[in-house]
Amino acid sequence: TQSLWSNQSPIEGSLHYEVESTQENHLIPLYKSVPDGTGDVVYDSIVDNYIHNVDRGDFKLLGFGRDSNASNLFLRKVKTNIHLRSVLSNLLGIKKGFLAYSRVGLQVDLSTADSSDSHRWLPEYNESNFNQLYDASIERTLYYVLEKDKNRFSIESNQLHSKTNGFASANSSLIKYELGGRYFVLPIVSIQPKYINQSQHQDGSGFWKFDQWIPMIEYEFYSYFYLTPFLSIKKGEYSKSQESLQFYSQAEGLKFRYQRSNLGLSSFEFKRVKLNTGEYPYELSNGYAPGENFEFKNYSSIRFGQWFYIDSDFLMVWGQNQKAWSRLMLSARAVF
Repeated sequence: TQSLWSNQSPIEGSLHYEVESTQENHLIPLYKSVPDGTGDVVYDSIVDNYIHNVDRGDFKLLGFGRDSNASNLFLRKVKTNIHLRSVLSNLLGIKKGFLAYSRVGLQVDLSTADSSDSHRWLPEYNESNFNQLYDASIERTLYYVLEKDKNRFSIESNQLHSKTNGFASANSSLIKYELGGRYFVLPIVSIQPKYINQSQHQDGSGFWKFDQWIPMIEYEFYSYFYLTPFLSIKKGEYSKSQESLQFYSQAEGLKFRYQRSNLGLSSFEFKRVKLNTGEYPYELSNGYAPGENFEFKNYSSIRFGQWFYIDSDFLMVWGQNQKAWSRLMLSARAVF
């Protein structure tokens, strides 16, 4: 890793480069079935795949094992991260006006795992060649930041193309305001067609795509209380064989959080989600049933003394076509 940052330079940057050669057995994820709702992995029978980091899962990931029946797999892994930015007051010599408090930046992340070329020294940057590789991704992020005192305005545009789990392309934009400690967010996310590998889909073909709009405002009052109303609209399409289904969901809700460093925190969230009729992959429906769904969450972490905490995590879901369901998880931890 080489850092080129300098507070006085008109253009600053950093470069990270990593190369690795391995010869190993295939790694296979190992899952354990747990009582409904207590896991963080769910099996989606529509696409014949496991979905991670969910609230109401019925599996847990135990780790990875090696397939002793498979031959060793050679992989040449190359990763590169390039980050360039410019403080416009240094670049243009401007000392007054909004440009004096502005900076722009570009970050590019490339990752390639190649099983056929033992002499590869650079990651693949041409997306049309991803088909020939074991694994590959390219991500580009362009941003603008205006910051003065406690006020901050930023715009970020991100493009991702990946072959990690099927083929996925995504374009997203994020506009964020922070005014005197309070922030206002307007993310506009557009997910382009996400293709599922044939081996991961029951009938050997299929894809989905969706666009999502999520405006959100957080208001801080009395230093410790945070109130966040939010809205999410997701519209998309799911296709398999000769069938094409139109997908639409709308969610609105309210989050409330109380936080103090010497006491802990407690957050509450109430959400209503409405889906149109149809059977969709988990990544579209997020596990909600068609019709109206309601969800209530509470997470609390109470501090006792300097090192000891007791945490509680409560989730309740009910709906028009979904039986009421709830889960409460308690834990204690010590931090030294």
